[in-house]
Amino acid sequence: MTIFMTKGERTKQHIIEKAMPVFSQQGLAGTSMADLVAATGLQKGGIYGHFKSKDALALAAFDYAFARATNILTRALETQQRALDRLSAVVDAFLTMTQDATFVGGCHLLNTAVDSDDTHPALRQKVQVGLEQWQNMICNEVSQGIAQGELQPRCSANDIAIITIAMLEGGMMLTKAHGQRHYLERVAEHLKTTFKEMAQ
Repeated sequence: MTIFMTKGERTKQHIIEKAMPVFSQQGLAGTSMADLVAATGLQKGGIYGHFKSKDALALAAFDYAFARATNILTRALETQQRALDRLSAVVDAFLTMTQDATFVGGCHLLNTAVDSDDTHPALRQKVQVGLEQWQNMICNEVSQGIAQGELQPRCSANDIAIITIAMLEGGMMLTKAHGQRHYLERVAEHLKTTFKEMAQ
């Protein structure tokens, strides 16, 4: 179904898409209205006409980035049937994110978690909810794999989900910090090996 957007809706979406990488790279406190004006090509009035504050825009930018990242994960899962392949697809999806122009500043979830810690409760809550969604997604995949006899019963779905997210986000952090993709690739290899060891 084709969704038609009004001019105002298109402008609002444009602002969000252009502001998101700025917030991801510079953080909320480090992003000025001048930065947002430069990124969007709009004047302050044009931005404030759609968002009442910089904070409101930051929240919308987070929602956009999280939805895009989750969509990448979901599409990856839809390409596979077996539990082991679905878990590996999640790992591959994280690798894909590092090459997506949307995430030029790195993983928005990780960046926002660091940036909003104790300084922006609303953003921090969004991060917590987002992490819980991803954790539940992986946990459900493991639980289903156990129920179908594809993964060993001794596996703890919740522990595997937590460790998987922690390792992938840590790998992304190292890759971003060093500017070398092999850190995340090494994490991905280790996780896939671990998943294979879980198989029946």
